[in-house]
Amino acid sequence: MMFSLNQQHIDQMRQFAQKYFPCLLQARPAYGHKGTFGTVGILGGASGMVGAPLLAGSAALLMGCGKVLVGFNQKTSPLQVYEKQPELMLRTAVDVLANPQINTWLIGCGLGKDKTALALLQQVMLKAKSSFVIDADALYFMNDESLNSLQTFIITPHAAEAAHLLRTSSSWVDSHRIETVQMLTKRYRCITVLKGKNTLVADENGLLFTNPSGNVGLASAGTGDTLAGMIASLLAQDLTPQEASMAAVWLHGLAADFLAERMKGNIGIYASELPEVARYLRNQLVDQPTFFNSGCFLSL
Repeated sequence: MMFSLNQQHIDQMRQFAQKYFPCLLQARPAYGHKGTFGTVGILGGASGMVGAPLLAGSAALLMGCGKVLVGFNQKTSPLQVYEKQPELMLRTAVDVLANPQINTWLIGCGLGKDKTALALLQQVMLKAKSSFVIDADALYFMNDESLNSLQTFIITPHAAEAAHLLRTSSSWVDSHRIETVQMLTKRYRCITVLKGKNTLVADENGLLFTNPSGNVGLASAGTGDTLAGMIASLLAQDLTPQEASMAAVWLHGLAADFLAERMKGNIGIYASELPEVARYLRNQLVDQPTFFNSGCFLSL
């Protein structure tokens, strides 16, 4: 896929990022290695839902983290390798939980709603040493009294999931979005990403970010998984939970806008094409070194 932005658009993007999440503009250290940029552990993928954590994992890689382990909520891993993204390390969820290198967790993408899923969420809350992401099926358990975490976490509900958490209707959520995001944030003492048109991000300290990017093309299966993976990746790269949430939401929506502009319409946008565009857009925000200044390229 070929990409192109004019300098005016790039300047506008940089101005917006500088205002809301300036860490996104920082260039990478020249001597960084894969450990420098964090390891994400993703738990999900119950039977019939294997694609969800794979989408999240690919998005996390393309957003710049160093390594991604995907743990399936199954007795054995349904895949040995994901041919489209062989960099992903595939395990069972139990195996991934035992890995000491993971510094950022994402749980929920296709996780399922059985007792094993709840046990995995309990373990993540106990093991997490830094901020983590709770998405999709894992949100179903948020009212369970056994859950407790000392770390900041991010929840990413859409309207129906928010309605379940607040024991109300999706229509009420849609007509009371600011109230909803604030209620969720206060109830769970977390950062809330309330997905939908003009996705909202809120925290306990009064942050209320209204995302200006995105379009209805994002209303397709798996786009929430890609967003969750992007948030987790930025957390692993040491953005604050607030900046990681806002930046990922914005880049995710901007990628959809880019695709809609390129295709002259927003019909048919699909989840797995978003991360590659988001990667390109993120790279336009950073003052990059000149990569082709070595003598070995003089003959090209």
